[in-house]
Amino acid sequence: MEAHAKDLHLIDTHYVRHEQAGAWLLEHEGRAAFVECNTSLATPRLLAALAARGLTPEAVDWVFVTHVHLDHAGGAGALLQQLPVAKLVVHPAGAKHMIDPRALIAGATAVYGPDRMAALYGEILPVPAERVVASQDGQILELAGRPLETLHTPGHAWHHMAIHDPHGQGVFTGDVFGLAYRALYTPSGPFLFPTTAPTQLAPEAMLASIQRIVELEPRWIFLTHYGALAWEPRLAKDLHRFLGSWTTGALQVVRDLPAGPLRLEAMEDLLRYTLRDHYRRLGGQADDATFAAWTQLDVEINSQGLLYWAQKQP
Repeated sequence: MEAHAKDLHLIDTHYVRHEQAGAWLLEHEGRAAFVECNTSLATPRLLAALAARGLTPEAVDWVFVTHVHLDHAGGAGALLQQLPVAKLVVHPAGAKHMIDPRALIAGATAVYGPDRMAALYGEILPVPAERVVASQDGQILELAGRPLETLHTPGHAWHHMAIHDPHGQGVFTGDVFGLAYRALYTPSGPFLFPTTAPTQLAPEAMLASIQRIVELEPRWIFLTHYGALAWEPRLAKDLHRFLGSWTTGALQVVRDLPAGPLRLEAMEDLLRYTLRDHYRRLGGQADDATFAAWTQLDVEINSQGLLYWAQKQP
């Protein structure tokens, strides 16, 4: 656990590897909230962070999940079992999957297989319906009088939301404002790029959500993957640049190549080139092996999402 401020701490959930995914612990006037919970395997880490801050499970009022992808919300049921008064706040389109996660479990098991599924996500438990708050866009929920605003921010997924903390001058952006691994920080600052996973990628909606966050004029962007970024205009510009080149490339790949391995390979090659080129332009010093180790999974997932989107375009 590391402190961003005296009332905000980042918990490394050790999903896949160190500093791949995190959850945030926010405190105010003796009360607490989590933003993101990762998987049930991370629940002991979140509870240990509470104890380290001198807080009991009864002090937690809210658990916010930005969307119901399992690396953000798979552990919600397990965590809520340990937090007797907390409510889970989730986008209304995702609420049903938290109450009845069978579709999430079936979909992920079909992708990973039962053994890999268990290793990545542990047990996925339902959340009682009476403990689920389906957020409204622009809704204010208070943590001991501290306002926290839920913003519906589609693009990465239609069931995505961000949480604006005016008191902390920051926005918890989930996946809609991209990701920036610390192992790939550069002399110019963070290496930020979008995450375009299937199947609900909507680039125009993502750009609108990014702009909505920009217009809040935050001092901080709080990423799930990974950590706090001090605001600078370059961040949004980089996301726009990547989305522009990737969507243009995806449309061309779909137009020029038949569906199958060659199409996916061409899309992955485009992403590898654009990511590596921009990283070097920022002065990034990681060797090729380290860079590939941190970006390969995202190249694969992002390529699949971009092709899925492109194939649906007229």
